[in-house]
Amino acid sequence: MTCRTNTIKRKLLAVISLLQSIHSALQENNMYKLNEKGRYALETFLDAIAKPGFELEPIYEAATRIANEYFPVDQDAILELDPSQTQSGNPEVIQLFKSWFDHS
Repeated sequence: MTCRTNTIKRKLLAVISLLQSIHSALQENNMYKLNEKGRYALETFLDAIAKPGFELEPIYEAATRIANEYFPVDQDAILELDPSQTQSGNPEVIQLFKSWFDHS
């Protein structure tokens, strides 16, 4: 039974590896990159709600990651800000628009 279990585990790991390769290839083909319009929109919004000294680059990276994850699937993507990141101490949600991203 142990030998059979090990064989099944190896086959499952091979399938997982194959699926990860397919997923990576699909992501490369559907790459969204935050453009200047998107950077300006996020900067303007964050100037109004984020705590002073808030770093923009990590938000740009998060927005790009979210866009690449959600736009190909359901065409809708949002960026959520933690209460610790906002002036009000309340969570904030930013709708990400496709026009804020260049698609390659």
